[in-house]
Amino acid sequence: MYSTVEHVRFLSTAYPSKAYLTASAENNIIVTSSPPRQHPHDHPEVWILKPILFPIAWVGSYRIFNMSHPQHAIKSSDCSRMGINITLAPYNEETDSRNPEFVWKLQTIADSRMLVRPIVAWNLNWSVPGNGKYPDPARVILWEHLGGFGNETWVIEHTTSKVICS
Repeated sequence: MYSTVEHVRFLSTAYPSKAYLTASAENNIIVTSSPPRQHPHDHPEVWILKPILFPIAWVGSYRIFNMSHPQHAIKSSDCSRMGINITLAPYNEETDSRNPEFVWKLQTIADSRMLVRPIVAWNLNWSVPGNGKYPDPARVILWEHLGGFGNETWVIEHTTSKVICS
């Protein structure tokens, strides 16, 4: 029987052999592999967020990288410049009219070192708002929830990965 925090699947686009991890009692996630995808801008430790069951509540901390600036997605001792720590937030029917099966909100963790804004992660099977296009299958597109800005590609990585901080 599942808890209120349902399982989430993370897909590795580069190292499927590293993706077989068990569900954690702490954050209730499943990490699994997907068929290999080739993309010239793929980072060696790229992970894709996909929902398995709904609803979903807070499942733990993750780090996202702006792939428009790949130099920020490599091993570095300066973690504050590499990405934004985020938590998954529950779907809110009152404030989000989109289909909950295809949209997942990710709320940034407050960090005094950077400007923190709410963002939205879009399921790979759902069209990107504003331009009518579908996301690259090797990406999860994150958009600022407040609108106006949000045309860069971001990916989610495990905070437990050794490439995040040295």
